Amino acid sequence: MVEILRQARAWLADGRPIALACVVSTWGSSPFPVGSLMVIASDGVFAGAVSGGCVETAVIAEAPAVIASGRPKLLTFGVSNETAWEVGLVCGGRMLVALLAVTHESAIAALEAAHAAGQAAALVIELASGAHGVLSLQGVAAEADLSPAAIALGRRALASAAGQATGGESNGVVVVTFPGRWQIIAVGAVTITQALATLAEMLNYALVIVEPRAGFVERQPAFQTAAIAPAQVLIAWPEEAFAGLTLDRRTAVVTLSHDPKIDDEALVAALGAEPFYIGALGSRRTHQARLQRLRQRGFKEAELARIHGPVGLAIGGRSAAEIALSIMAEITQARHALAVPDELTVCDRAQQRPRAP
Repeated sequence: MVEILRQARAWLADGRPIALACVVSTWGSSPFPVGSLMVIASDGVFAGAVSGGCVETAVIAEAPAVIASGRPKLLTFGVSNETAWEVGLVCGGRMLVALLAVTHESAIAALEAAHAAGQAAALVIELASGAHGVLSLQGVAAEADLSPAAIALGRRALASAAGQATGGESNGVVVVTFPGRWQIIAVGAVTITQALATLAEMLNYALVIVEPRAGFVERQPAFQTAAIAPAQVLIAWPEEAFAGLTLDRRTAVVTLSHDPKIDDEALVAALGAEPFYIGALGSRRTHQARLQRLRQRGFKEAELARIHGPVGLAIGGRSAAEIALSIMAEITQARHALAVPDELTVCDRAQQRPRAP
């Protein structure tokens, strides 16, 4: 998303009008999720994707007319036996794509700023007028002549998005929400944490590293590199650091220090809150000893069952990068196992979801 929006701004700065395509809703086996973006310059050059190759050609073909008229279009793509090898979704799904002309940077800049800050935002498009803008939970980021009714619908969508990308159309207004960043708290400034930092940034997680041993941060050059720069590093004991952090259902906690004095306190804090994922590094024998220590501190079996240990999916790797990959895979699995709202719940026609063809 960062690269797509950056390219859009560059083309606008060069005086090249662009069209922005955004996945509004999906049904069935559509390959790309709601919120996927694609920008197309007036000469057909494009960046991003909305389907992984199935319908991009058709979207690009529609872009010049949308740019010339300034009128947005809603494009519906599905599949049937007789059209499977023409433009459409050969995987059997259905999707709705909004295509709008963008002539100024404000909406693009607002989306880019919200993404960089990890804040939720909503793209709002009025189909009749072509007015479009971006709203945030903090207020109107880029209004661009949106009507009060459209702004109200966008705000309602943001309030109900629950950390997931959602989209739909109601009364000629398209709203697509982009969730703010989810959070990973990694306890221990170790080699695995360095690899985890790269993956967290790629997957749009805000990473907080908690490490009471200052030397582990100050004496490892890797923790001074650009890969770690987006992360927040707290030199503090877990009980102190966690007191100032949010441990809600958009937070994952992973203990990696391999030191019970550090990891146990982090687990105690996590078990007393509601993170959607808790993981602890260590062998099965180490994990059993850890559970026994926590039992002695009064935790019941149902509470201890929340801890993923040994941490990560069993992918067979043993290197730091492979362990980080297994951890991120398990966090991703746990996140997507949470209840996901229907794509259309942000709209007035929420109960009219069509069946997949």
